Amino acid sequence: MNAKSFGLLFLTALFTAGCHHKDLVYGSAETKVIDVVFDWSDDPDADPQSMALYLYPIDGGSSLRYEFSGKTGGSIRVPFGTYDALCINSDNTDWVHLSSTDKRYTFNINDGELSEVSEQDESEYAALYRRCGESLDGNKVYENPRGLWTGSVDSFQVIASPVNQTLTIVPEDALRYYTVDIIDVEGLDDDGSGIPAMLGGMSDGIDALTRSSSTNLVSYPFILQQVTRAGNALHAEFTTFGEDFQSHPAHNLRAMVKLPDGTWKVQSTDVTEQVHQAADSRHVHIVIQGMSIPHSGSGGLTADVNDWDSENITLKM
Repeated sequence: MNAKSFGLLFLTALFTAGCHHKDLVYGSAETKVIDVVFDWSDDPDADPQSMALYLYPIDGGSSLRYEFSGKTGGSIRVPFGTYDALCINSDNTDWVHLSSTDKRYTFNINDGELSEVSEQDESEYAALYRRCGESLDGNKVYENPRGLWTGSVDSFQVIASPVNQTLTIVPEDALRYYTVDIIDVEGLDDDGSGIPAMLGGMSDGIDALTRSSSTNLVSYPFILQQVTRAGNALHAEFTTFGEDFQSHPAHNLRAMVKLPDGTWKVQSTDVTEQVHQAADSRHVHIVIQGMSIPHSGSGGLTADVNDWDSENITLKM
């Protein structure tokens, strides 16, 4: 074999080896396309408008974040490696605060205080909630959380292989749902505005991975509305982040009535046992038997009703 033939053979072998290496990495020297599927079998009625996926390298490298329109998922390009995955819906996030997201086991989700209201809002309830929460039980009054789903997968490997890879995550509803019924109510005046109320001793957020409630206590607001079809009864439904199961805080339900002279009557009912002993901690039903609504002026109840305390409340408008 002459030198020219040998050189041609060497170049051919080198070119063949190079092509073979390129086939093994499937389009990139460091990454691979992964199909991400969000499986909503645990909550088929959920309808988030977008989802966020966080991938945490098990070797401790920087986390990766991907955004998906809709709730089904899509394709992403991921560097080779092994990851712990966490997903959360990323729509409707005007109320939510994310913190410590650089590690999956410290990823916290919190809601925030009720924002100030203007005179144009015609909503004195929002300002009232905050003022009452600070003056009555030391808990600030927070926004009720809205639609929230999280899910996780451990040790997902992205490998150099011609086989397609799919990362499937099952998101779960992260909220707790509370229902309050007050029956045998005297003095109801159904003007459609309802009676503002708060439930204290609740958690201000959750751990995104475990969905366990935080230890920071807040009050959640809600409106008790008259149930006309059931007679003299009040009813409310609202969302929370639940309670901290370790400390089992006390829970007081406070209903508030504003009198014509501008003062407020506040009734506090201890509902701690009902919350702690609920058959389903994600769906808690509180029942209060008997309540007399205080009024002043002709035709109503007297302002001095047992179990109702007078409070001087300054509204922040």
